[in-house]
Amino acid sequence: MKWLYTVISVFFLLVAQAQAEDGESIAVFYSSTSPVNIDVALPSHITLKLYDLDLKDTSLKSLRMEVAKRVDHIYGQPGAKQKYSKAFSELMNSSDWKPIYDDMEGGARAIGEAVRLKIQKLPAVVINDKKVIYGVGSLKEAIKIYGIRG
Repeated sequence: MKWLYTVISVFFLLVAQAQAEDGESIAVFYSSTSPVNIDVALPSHITLKLYDLDLKDTSLKSLRMEVAKRVDHIYGQPGAKQKYSKAFSELMNSSDWKPIYDDMEGGARAIGEAVRLKIQKLPAVVINDKKVIYGVGSLKEAIKIYGIRG
């Protein structure tokens, strides 16, 4: 099973890319225990990016579940590594792979951006890659704190 964690780690490293964009932007970093309510309509010139930091764990859980579905109860039996490898390969070639892959990619992107912006706690709202507002559960309130005008 270590090979699976190695593959996943390499995947996250390859996918995580910091891409700062020009113009006004707001990045919202959240989790299920630290949500942010998107309670304001933004002007069209402001880009809103949402980063769910639970997505990595959710996608890994889905990956493990899908692989396990494809493998009979094999703990303690010879050939376990080959059976998991085959099950993983079958998953990657099935229609079940795309949603898991998309979540893994989104999770890696969220982690990459959080590292790039040095996010220290959740929730966090980042304005124009510069100003970070921590602990505010309302986008409207974060914008008010920062003073963005539409």
